[in-house]
Amino acid sequence: MFAAGRPSLSPTMFALWALCAAAGAESLSVLFLGNSHTYFNDLPSLVQNLATEGGDTLNVASSTPGGCTLSYPPNAHVMNPVSLGLLELGGWDYVVLQEQSQFPCIPYLRDTFMFPGAMALDSIAHAHTPCATTVLYMTWGHNHTGPWVESFGGYSSPEFEDYDAMQDSVTTAYLCLADSLGTPVAPAGVAWQNAYHGGIPLEVLFNPDEYHPALPGSYLAACVFYATFFQKSPVGLSFTAGLDETLATALQTVADTTIMPHLAEWNIDPSMPYSAFEFQWSLPLARHDLLSTPETMQHVGCLQTTQRVCPETWPTACIFLLLEGCAGPRTAGCGASSRPPPGSQNPSFRPKAEG
Repeated sequence: MFAAGRPSLSPTMFALWALCAAAGAESLSVLFLGNSHTYFNDLPSLVQNLATEGGDTLNVASSTPGGCTLSYPPNAHVMNPVSLGLLELGGWDYVVLQEQSQFPCIPYLRDTFMFPGAMALDSIAHAHTPCATTVLYMTWGHNHTGPWVESFGGYSSPEFEDYDAMQDSVTTAYLCLADSLGTPVAPAGVAWQNAYHGGIPLEVLFNPDEYHPALPGSYLAACVFYATFFQKSPVGLSFTAGLDETLATALQTVADTTIMPHLAEWNIDPSMPYSAFEFQWSLPLARHDLLSTPETMQHVGCLQTTQRVCPETWPTACIFLLLEGCAGPRTAGCGASSRPPPGSQNPSFRPKAEG
């Protein structure tokens, strides 16, 4: 029966229509653990607004203290009660980890705190949400004129000639970590680099401090996360965060071309093949006590407090011994998003090695 030119649907038919209308829509919950590179311009909200515009639902929470690291004490997520409480809350589809932006290119801090910290947080996340996916938030190099050296806590990077040299170092570190954990990486830093080489000046992306993101830089990172989480192109979404439409479209396009043709290269495609991989740590763990004392193990949510002393040869063998006491084996049965075991990678893409 028809009334006023419109079909009258039975409750059953209306329910079927509603299901069809909702087809393709997705609802995700995401936890962001980072610092000012995440909270500048409220990156989680930017991603959330893009998702809404794309017809999806994104529930977000974040812990982003200024200057916070993954595991360098005392300002570290593995010791932060808010971060640990959110991980323990569980129910996350994605847990985003963002390291302090200098650590990936300073070998001692990368090997001693970034990599072990990411592994510890990944382990805690899966102890409480076995089918969660950890996503590494690759940040960007700094906008300095070379040569220069990045320094933190008395440790230094190699000398960088320009922005590209630092970005290549950051990219290499995040990809090695992503391959070691078998987790996706959201390559915001590579998208910034692609934008720069595509004609968008770095000054547009950077805050005047040449370190933090300006709104266009955060918007580009948000487009990268949208493509990473939903595996959809952001091109054409009308949410521009107040940016000029031409600039917003250009940034959407950069995110699209950085991510969508290369999902497997960023470990995003859940069905991609993996092959055996061994990562050689460049330094011994000089501060192994920080991640092997009973007190610290309690901080990171471990289930046993027997003291472990890592051998000075440090590595994968040692860190997975440590994490074995935290979360135990990975849980199988997570469907298409099942994570490969630590120590596997997609070898098809390698950036320029750190110089």
